[in-house]
Amino acid sequence: MAITKTATPSPVAPGALLTYSLWVMNTGSTPIHDLVIQDAVPVSTTFHACGGADECQNVSGAVRWKLANLGAGLMRVVTLVVQVDADAPAGGLIRNFGYQVSTREGVVAIGDALETALTGGGGASLYLPAMRK
Repeated sequence: MAITKTATPSPVAPGALLTYSLWVMNTGSTPIHDLVIQDAVPVSTTFHACGGADECQNVSGAVRWKLANLGAGLMRVVTLVVQVDADAPAGGLIRNFGYQVSTREGVVAIGDALETALTGGGGASLYLPAMRK
């Protein structure tokens, strides 16, 4: 079993929605059952939505998906959508790590950390047109 993650858009602007896709693959030759996928809402973001599983929920920044089973050689994608804080610093990074999947059979796979760069600047901008005398 393996788990990996992608982020779109990348880079992302402060205030924008950022979608993580977590790809769970059964690399074995038999089905696996009662999968639990876990991820944390990254710092400088707010939970927006999750999907792609039989069940998903966010409890205090810990997101959990549940899948009844995954056949041998098959893959499933679940999603986590967060909103980047509007005041997140330009040039900074959104770091997402600590995601994993476990099964009733006792198989556990842990994913690699993912960093997404921030573009632009946080905060409001002001436009003042030039005036002529």
